[in-house]
Amino acid sequence: MNLKRLALLPALILVLASCAAEKGPDEHEGHDHEEHTISVTIWESGIELFTEFHAPVRGEKTEFLIHLTRLEDFKPAADGRVNVVLRESGRIAASGSADHQSRKGIWIVEVDAPEPGDYEVAVSYNGAGSTVFEAGTVTTFATEEEAAHAGEAAFRENAGHEGHDHSHGHDHGDDVETVAFLKEQQWNTEFLVEEIHKVRMRASFPTVAEVVPRQSGYAEIVAPVDGYLRIDHNQDMAVPGRKVRVDDPLLTLCPPLEGAGSWIERRFAYDRAKKEFERAERLIAREAISQREYDEIRKTWLVEKASFETITQGVSAETAPDSETGEIHLILKSPVSGIVASVDIMPGQTVAAGQKLLTIVDPSVVWLRADMFEKDYYKMGIPRGAELKVPGMDSAMRIEEGDLKLLSRGGIFDRESMTIPVIFEIENTGDLLKIGQVVQMDIYTSEEIAAVAVPERSIIDEDYARYVFVQHGGESFEKRAIKTGARSGGLVEITEGLRAGERVVTRGAYSVKLASSKSETGAAHVH
Repeated sequence: MNLKRLALLPALILVLASCAAEKGPDEHEGHDHEEHTISVTIWESGIELFTEFHAPVRGEKTEFLIHLTRLEDFKPAADGRVNVVLRESGRIAASGSADHQSRKGIWIVEVDAPEPGDYEVAVSYNGAGSTVFEAGTVTTFATEEEAAHAGEAAFRENAGHEGHDHSHGHDHGDDVETVAFLKEQQWNTEFLVEEIHKVRMRASFPTVAEVVPRQSGYAEIVAPVDGYLRIDHNQDMAVPGRKVRVDDPLLTLCPPLEGAGSWIERRFAYDRAKKEFERAERLIAREAISQREYDEIRKTWLVEKASFETITQGVSAETAPDSETGEIHLILKSPVSGIVASVDIMPGQTVAAGQKLLTIVDPSVVWLRADMFEKDYYKMGIPRGAELKVPGMDSAMRIEEGDLKLLSRGGIFDRESMTIPVIFEIENTGDLLKIGQVVQMDIYTSEEIAAVAVPERSIIDEDYARYVFVQHGGESFEKRAIKTGARSGGLVEITEGLRAGERVVTRGAYSVKLASSKSETGAAHVH
């Protein structure tokens, strides 16, 4: 296709395409498409004009198929009157009009072709507002054969316009993948095309971070002694996902009454050592025992006391004797507030001292561990905030500078991964981040840049490549490979592949991708 843009208008794209290459013979009801079909797209005053017509032939009616689209939402324009005028030296040589849409968003205007010559084409729309589109110059021919032979020369931009860039700096040759996405498809989906400009945005660099619990918000509960989880005493045992507070009961452990290292033996050893120490204090006061004997008794007491407190206090345990059987029940309580992340045992199970029983995590505040490459580590400086892209979430989580706390810059370089660990702390509002998740993290730096940028939703990821769809005409789109840079506020910097002023599909890119797949399988191009 041949792309042209008029300098006096916001944008003008002229597309002269072979019907045989792109359209079927029955695309538009009421007229045949020959090789000299002309397509014109103009964006003006919030309206997109996309019109198709034949090169005019003297004595025949030229039918203009006109599509009008609101740029604000890419829906068909309201009903109204459309006029087409062919002018020669300011004089109206031929004209036609349609007072109503033929179909929603589409007007068909017939114009009696004047004598052979060059005529300026103007299309006016009077509906929700009034807009005039100066479309360029068309040549009227004496015969069909002359019109067909003229090809692209049948239509051209107005004389005197400068600065035309037919390709916007890109080669639109045979290697370019062009996709047809019809107006009826655009109007009936969530679709939007926007002109891309340079914007001021904060510089950032990407990394990958793992969500890990902070040290004070993580606890593994282990069995303080050998024991048995009686089913009747663990009907309300903690389950994964349950919210708990400090000192909430988690489970009940029944330790054996006998055996080496049993609860009873540990308790008896503690009580004996305590009584011996209390007696020794009375005796040393009367000088009834030597200082050496007192020190030995005190040492034994401190060891037994520490051992017993490890059981009863280190895991927030309490004892509850069974009134009927005399059994000792050890009720294990939560040392932190949070959520039961995992349970590694079941009621009815026998456990050994030191065995992991369950894990509790406080997810209200989490750490983000990012393993950074050297080049990113040294340019990070003082982080000015970040964005997190979480799998399954439609939009990125934005973290402002004051909400991102840098805990550790890491002091060790990992030779295997060639990275340096950095740890951040953030509030996990709404518990959106889950422990163990791996997220893409874009860290803002203090630098600000002027960049060509597109909304993140514009970008399609496919086979380790990224691309966008650039609009060349009303129904013509190019699949354009791009390279990306900084991210900020939902925008992504395009470092290669786009220029300011080009029009990019910013909503509905996936629908165009599907249309691309269908066109590859030979789907019909019809209105």
